Amino acid sequence: MSDDPLGDLISAARRRKTPQADSSPDNEPKGLNPLDLLDMPLEQRDVINWLSRRPEARLSEIQAGVQQEPQQVQAIVETLKKAGYIHEALINGEILYRVVFKAKLGRLSRGLPQDIWSRFDVDNAAFLRQVSLFRGMTEEEISAIATKMETRTYQRNEVLLWQGEIGERLLLIKSGIVGISRISPKTHEQETLAYLREGEMLGEYSLLAEQNRTIAATATALSEVTVLAMNRQEFIDLLENHRSAAIQLSKILVERLLNASVRLASSQDTKIALVFGVQSGVGETTIGSALAMTLADTTQRLSVYTEYIDARNLSALFGFPADQETYRHPGGFDLWVYREMLSMPPNVRVTLFMDQLLTNYANIVIGMPWQIDPATHYILERADQIVIVVNPTSTSWRELDRLLDQLRKAMHPEKTTLFIVGNCPHAEHAALPMPGHIDFIIPHLPDLPPAALRTPDNLPEPLAKVAAVLSDRLGRNNQISVYIPTTVDVDQVIDTSRYVQQTMAFLGERFGGATSSQAQGVWNSEESGLVSETVYIVRSYTTQTDLDKFLPDVMEYMAELKQALKQEAMAVEVNQKLILV
Repeated sequence: MSDDPLGDLISAARRRKTPQADSSPDNEPKGLNPLDLLDMPLEQRDVINWLSRRPEARLSEIQAGVQQEPQQVQAIVETLKKAGYIHEALINGEILYRVVFKAKLGRLSRGLPQDIWSRFDVDNAAFLRQVSLFRGMTEEEISAIATKMETRTYQRNEVLLWQGEIGERLLLIKSGIVGISRISPKTHEQETLAYLREGEMLGEYSLLAEQNRTIAATATALSEVTVLAMNRQEFIDLLENHRSAAIQLSKILVERLLNASVRLASSQDTKIALVFGVQSGVGETTIGSALAMTLADTTQRLSVYTEYIDARNLSALFGFPADQETYRHPGGFDLWVYREMLSMPPNVRVTLFMDQLLTNYANIVIGMPWQIDPATHYILERADQIVIVVNPTSTSWRELDRLLDQLRKAMHPEKTTLFIVGNCPHAEHAALPMPGHIDFIIPHLPDLPPAALRTPDNLPEPLAKVAAVLSDRLGRNNQISVYIPTTVDVDQVIDTSRYVQQTMAFLGERFGGATSSQAQGVWNSEESGLVSETVYIVRSYTTQTDLDKFLPDVMEYMAELKQALKQEAMAVEVNQKLILV
């Protein structure tokens, strides 16, 4: 083997080289090409030669390896970084450098089922049409912007933006997941602040500022990440020339502020479930109070059931004095009647109502009116779960469609999960069929104890099971799915069932449970043509807190799984966003 493999590569490239203009487009992904080495100064080539033989290295190691002056090596590394030949990586708090070789992987080399790959394999213009910043622009305007944007690809652990550097560009995440972190002034360690995914942007704050344009946090690739980059002047021109983009950016920034306020208000990890009956008498109070009881029993945290706007009927139903505001039910949860609300304006009433609940309880279940008014939106924005209760009657199903239409306009599907419960409170309902688009069915329960006497021990099994599932899923609104193939080397079938079990155990330990299912995929191989493959999907549901805590572990596990299964790429899905590892 030669002592200078890159030198051999240069010689071969020089023999093939013919004088021609560089026709590569401006948005061609950067990286090292053998032809780039032909005109590279010797000292730069020495750094590339030494570093290319290693996965990555510290700056001090590069300085020692090439035996040049430290300041000179640092300047060379900075030059190679700007040229896109070297990338920085942040691994375990250390800055490491690696050589980036130019290569474009397409569908043929990925080895992923076509229905998965098609969600990544979109051109830049098609991607921009899905980004809210460009909503309202014409096809021609979007295509013109797409041709100006530079495509950049980052490998796992590589840094996109550094805390403290001057912001020079806007980055739109086309695929992958990016961790946002800051160095703690107390511990001097990286603290993760957030994760950004496909369709989200970073760097915009520093571009909008006139003076203080330093990046506030470090952005690191947690998977392979592809971004579209736009420099500062292009970004300013976009906002000045396209009014719709400026309006959309304002909406994005305002929504971030509002979401931050909501997260701050719910920093004590309070869970909120709303139970809607599509009409009176469908059993929403029975199911809502059973859910509050189950939450109190399983979490051992203060839990409450109440009704908005008027909960005065609860005293007669549950057997406590009519003038009592709070009553501890034998089932271990509180019943709360807020009597001061009715005389107040709706907007004041709803904010005071929620403030009282958030101050006193960890688990909140609210029976809601089936007619939604503007004030109700305040509660909907804070809900983790919505449960709709229906009966198997034609009137009930018509009202369900109306209620669903109203709720979908007001709720945030990325934050709130919605379940439909078919309930049979009366004996005549038992013989009526339930439509298929519901999540749970509770049959008629002739042995249901009176509301005042119910406990976790005497709830009928069908009601107890539904309450247990709803309780388990409350707050676990984030979905993570791992796709496990059953072939290696294009079309060699292998038994990956043990990896499915291993993945279920891995996710279960961190997120409280996992399930698996099978799907059939077809993809195109250059060597073997169409290849049909069974794909296992291991899925888990988790809270935002646990997702933020364990997402780096998941990405590390996926990298290990990719090596074990000898795959060129693996797919993981987080909240309907596919990520390649």
